[in-house]
Amino acid sequence: MAPIEITDDYYLILEVEQTATLEVITKSYRRLALVLHPDRNPRSNATEAFQLRQGYDLIYPGIKYRKPATNNPTPKTQPEFSAKPSAQPSQSTPKPTQEDISDLAAITALRKVKQERAAKWRAAFKGYDDAIFEIQREVTRIKKAIEELQSIRKAEEAEEAAAKTWSTWLLSPLYKKPVDSEEEKSRKANERLQRLHTKNFKERALDLKLVQLRKWEKELEDGRLTFAKANEADDRSIATYESRLNYRKERLRQERMQEERLARERAQRAEQEKREKEQRERDRVEKEEREKRRKATEEYWKKCQKEQREEDERQNMARKAREEAQKRRNFEEFKANQQRRQGAQKNSASSSNGNFKPRTNHATSSPSDFQGNGCLHGGFWPKVEVTPPRGRLSCEQCSKAYSYLFQCPDCKMKACATCRRILKPGNIDKAKSRSGYQQKPKQPQPHYDDHDDYYDSFF
Repeated sequence: MAPIEITDDYYLILEVEQTATLEVITKSYRRLALVLHPDRNPRSNATEAFQLRQGYDLIYPGIKYRKPATNNPTPKTQPEFSAKPSAQPSQSTPKPTQEDISDLAAITALRKVKQERAAKWRAAFKGYDDAIFEIQREVTRIKKAIEELQSIRKAEEAEEAAAKTWSTWLLSPLYKKPVDSEEEKSRKANERLQRLHTKNFKERALDLKLVQLRKWEKELEDGRLTFAKANEADDRSIATYESRLNYRKERLRQERMQEERLARERAQRAEQEKREKEQRERDRVEKEEREKRRKATEEYWKKCQKEQREEDERQNMARKAREEAQKRRNFEEFKANQQRRQGAQKNSASSSNGNFKPRTNHATSSPSDFQGNGCLHGGFWPKVEVTPPRGRLSCEQCSKAYSYLFQCPDCKMKACATCRRILKPGNIDKAKSRSGYQQKPKQPQPHYDDHDDYYDSFF
């Protein structure tokens, strides 16, 4: 006997593994039977979904007579009625929901009903086909018998008609047939009557057979239509359940894809945040490096500026020291010249007046003549004008008369504009160059013991 074709995974429907024991399968079957019972399941397919017995009946013999395997949990040889287990789902396959189990059970039940309906229809079709074939053969036999009776009747009627023609009557003296006896006539009449009755019975039997044949043909056609409609309804129901299963699978797939997409986006965001964090860290390090370089540069420039200021201060101090030294040299030269002039005035002729002071010429006067009282003659010289009673003022250096003079802010010396220009600091050397004055070599200076404090006041 050929094994039954299995199109469903009954292990999955019963929510058990392929290596489950009989006790586990029985408990799972009872649990699902309680869940999917029509009294507890208000769905329209509750009755069909409750038909889990097929899966249990197909799995039970294989579990009951299965030998325990040590290495391979799946038996190599399965019983004739055992279901072919589908490939064991991977661990990543989601566990079927209660709705999936219910729909799978309903699909299994509908397919079982279709198989049973197909088996019944095949048996009914064979019975109708055999009966129709037999009745068609009887109809053919009866029609043939009726045709034979009709042919005999037609032959007798033709013979009687031929005997009553004019040609037969005219030739009867020549070809006169023997006259039938009364017994022969009675026998022929009985045979005609018997054939008539037989023909009537055959026709009534033919009518009955034809009515039965049309009835069986109509029943066969109605059964075929009913079978086709029932299969179409079951196919629609199976398609509905399968579409619901596919919809849930597609929804789960979409949700899984959505989760994977969100996971990828989260990973991308984390990677982006990581890169941004690293970039911020690099920017911070670069900023710190730039800040360090800037501070180092600022410190370097500050150091350079400080060194430059110190150098400028040293140069200024050196310049001031040189100026002070020059002033001291000028002062010493002035004292030496003053002493020489005083000595020369004492030794001059008696005709000269001791109180007479010759006028000094700006072109021939020595620059040392413009130094007086040790004053540096710096700063701003205010202008001094002639008061109304007096006509003109005399310059204390060149003795020339002017309508106004300039007064030194320190020693109160009054001088003209030319002498003021020569007396102010920095103009003595220019005056020396203009006058062609040649500096004499330094002479040994006398040592003044009584007037040290006086000369120290100039420094």
